[in-house]
Amino acid sequence: MAFTSSNGFNPLEIYRSYPEQNPYDIQPPIFNLAPHREAEDHDTPELKKAVLDIARRTGINVLRQMCGDFPFLLSYLDEEIVTNNPVPFTQYQPPPPLAKIDLPDDVEFIRQINEAGNTPIFEVKVEGNTWLLKMFPAFGPVPEGYRTSRRPLDESNRPLDPVRRLMREREAYAHLKQAGLCEQGHVPDCYGWTELRQVHVDAIAQVIPGLTYEDGQNIEDLLDKAYDGLFPKGILLEYFPDAQVMSIHNVTYDLGEKAVRSLYAIHAAHVLHGNVRRRNILLLPDGRVVWIDFDSSLCASDPQLRRLDLYLELQGGWSVFFRQLIPNKRIGWEWDVMFR
Repeated sequence: MAFTSSNGFNPLEIYRSYPEQNPYDIQPPIFNLAPHREAEDHDTPELKKAVLDIARRTGINVLRQMCGDFPFLLSYLDEEIVTNNPVPFTQYQPPPPLAKIDLPDDVEFIRQINEAGNTPIFEVKVEGNTWLLKMFPAFGPVPEGYRTSRRPLDESNRPLDPVRRLMREREAYAHLKQAGLCEQGHVPDCYGWTELRQVHVDAIAQVIPGLTYEDGQNIEDLLDKAYDGLFPKGILLEYFPDAQVMSIHNVTYDLGEKAVRSLYAIHAAHVLHGNVRRRNILLLPDGRVVWIDFDSSLCASDPQLRRLDLYLELQGGWSVFFRQLIPNKRIGWEWDVMFR
């Protein structure tokens, strides 16, 4: 028999209507979906010091239990029921493809935003606009029928190849734009995808001669591939120059709730983010929370995406804030490697 919570709702029923039903709209409000902060009223310097000492010795912050549990936990029996009897999406409409745009020759590559990573990200100026260009290293034509699917919860730690990363990001932003999430500010605006040309590769080599990326490749590899006619591709995105990565230094209960609500909005667009880490959650000076980096995403256009994947990712996002960042902020503990 499915578990029923103390305030009368059944997590299995919540699952069956997620993401079509917004859990924040359920009445009466679901207890602990937005945890309260009263537990901190009893913090003392002595308590925080003792907890920090334990955390440094054991790697466990004992205060992580103080926010309680995610309110929609499924029992083991319920998870078996869900796995064996999946519920199809009932309101899904596939979006039109993300627009392809041609970059002018005089794109100004200003700097590389990320110092390391499989996907270089550049600050660029395009016809007077400052954007981000997320560059996917050079590859040839995508084979007909090429599959980008994977089981999102059973993936190894190896990075996806650039073809999959580009196609995932393109598909995700097509869904996010159709749902209005770029306009609403939950995610960056996306201006389209593009193919770079020789003039662009030469400009990158001039501005960033020390460029390195996936598996130790460098600017020479990029130039060699361009010589062979294999050019990088990219996604053009809104740039937030004053954004901060979410951390124990800026997190609050209100921002945690805002971020989880935005994650729900992404799910309502039938997109699984696929990489819920604090490094992919930005805080803007105006208090807006923005989710970024969708090259590990999965959309309902792929038949492998399950309702359960979205449901469990909401739990993961909730835990990043209320079981990790906020408890760590209470004791000033910055060790959060798992969720960077």
